[in-house]
Amino acid sequence: MVKRVKCTAVRVLFGAAGLTWVALVIESYVLAPALEDPEELISLIKSRDLCWINEEYDPLDDCQKCSYAERAFIVPALCQLTGYRQKVQCYFSGEAYRSCDMLVWQEEFRFWLFEGLAAAIGVIAGLSTALRYQKLRSQGRLNPYLLPKTSV
Repeated sequence: MVKRVKCTAVRVLFGAAGLTWVALVIESYVLAPALEDPEELISLIKSRDLCWINEEYDPLDDCQKCSYAERAFIVPALCQLTGYRQKVQCYFSGEAYRSCDMLVWQEEFRFWLFEGLAAAIGVIAGLSTALRYQKLRSQGRLNPYLLPKTSV
């Protein structure tokens, strides 16, 4: 005979907290960059690529996500800082790359994509619950405690 285990709210909360903690620990090991110290990364960058700090410069390209080849071979230290790079023209030193943040429109797009997916999942869950409720009600298999009270 199978013994049923009661799933109390405290057990659910501890389970959710435990799973969240495990996910955060795994994420910190998997997604952690090889070099976490920005000063150490900057020391690996060629001095020519740091001309934008001391000189005036004009951007030649928009901020772009680093490709695998750029992360591995071309500008690895710059791409490890933020994952994005921008080609600039320094007035005295010439062309160089600089690390840059993600573009605002990319962040907004990701935010609204997440919001849209969350809303779609919520609508699908609500509709499936309503359909299941109607099906059980038409079959007469609903718990009488769940039925609305009618006053006559």
